[in-house]
Amino acid sequence: PAAARPLPSLPLPSPPMPSPPPAAEPSWAAWVDGTVSALAEQRLLRALRPLTPDPGCSRRVVLSAPSPQRLTVFADNDYLGLSSHPEVRAAAAAAAAEHGCGPRSSALVCGHTEWHESLARRLARLKHADACELFPTGFAANAAVLGALAISPGCAIFSDALNHASIVDGARLAAKGAGAALHIYRHNDLAHLERLLSASAAPRKLIVSDSVFSMDGDAADAAGLAALRDRHGALLVLDEAHATLVYGEGGGGVAEQAALGSRG
Repeated sequence: PAAARPLPSLPLPSPPMPSPPPAAEPSWAAWVDGTVSALAEQRLLRALRPLTPDPGCSRRVVLSAPSPQRLTVFADNDYLGLSSHPEVRAAAAAAAAEHGCGPRSSALVCGHTEWHESLARRLARLKHADACELFPTGFAANAAVLGALAISPGCAIFSDALNHASIVDGARLAAKGAGAALHIYRHNDLAHLERLLSASAAPRKLIVSDSVFSMDGDAADAAGLAALRDRHGALLVLDEAHATLVYGEGGGGVAEQAALGSRG
């Protein structure tokens, strides 16, 4: 038999060239410094100014720095002056002296006291509603309410273009987390809202709006929004943060003034 012929030797592949090291990310300190500097250059860097309120009038303050100045504030939200009202201050002090301060825990554990329950019942009567849920801030309320109602892709949210940032964030969280569709209609433009509602095939539609737009000084057409709600089988959510105790015969807000009742 023929002798086996040796296979020719093949050159070994060259080792791969090492990849260049990735560009070093800035340290946290460098990133913070750069970001703060960029905001300052764009005049978007905000700072807190300590002040001392006048106990006799919430709109009079003393600005501490750089030198003491007495000012009258027209940008606060204490529309009725309740923060400095003698009866409110006395009641708050008496409650703190009798019951202490702080909720002790979350409401579901053991933080919901008889005083919280009494407040919820009274607010429900003010709003002509069956019940009331308490939240520590308006921001928490909007994030929780929109997150709970728009909890599935079957919901479409229709939000006014000038809604408060808490509504914007609540709607975005619902859209990103639960897959709800998010539509923005032009400010107080009910014709635009009508077109968006008509074009949506979502089985559940939620219209959300501030009732009073505190940054712009105008109010929503609550009756018009309610008419679109009825026409499209939607749910209407009104943020009455700047209308409660200011609008309506009994202080129930724009919804009360427009005689909408408690129906959402």
